[in-house]
Amino acid sequence: RAALLRAAGNAAVKSHLDAQIGQVKTILTERPQMGRTEQFTEVAFCAPQPEGTLVKARITRHDGTRLIADLHHPVENTPEGSGEAEPPQRVDAAGGETSAS
Repeated sequence: RAALLRAAGNAAVKSHLDAQIGQVKTILTERPQMGRTEQFTEVAFCAPQPEGTLVKARITRHDGTRLIADLHHPVENTPEGSGEAEPPQRVDAAGGETSAS
């Protein structure tokens, strides 16, 4: 019975991680190469980030246990329909966006 529960849990985690790929998430950085989404899902960064900041990034893949965000992968500016890409955005503590460096 325990094996069935573990298998079901693993399947649910994989389904959740799969559903996040391609989405833009706001991520709180806890360590230079790790943060968490608003749903508390762990995210690994491809490049170090300042601790304690909010970063907007596109989720590009997962490793089976955590999401991976590539901050160099552009966040598309689709609301205006321009189709042009914007660089990833950092969000300050007040919720305002600042340009990524």
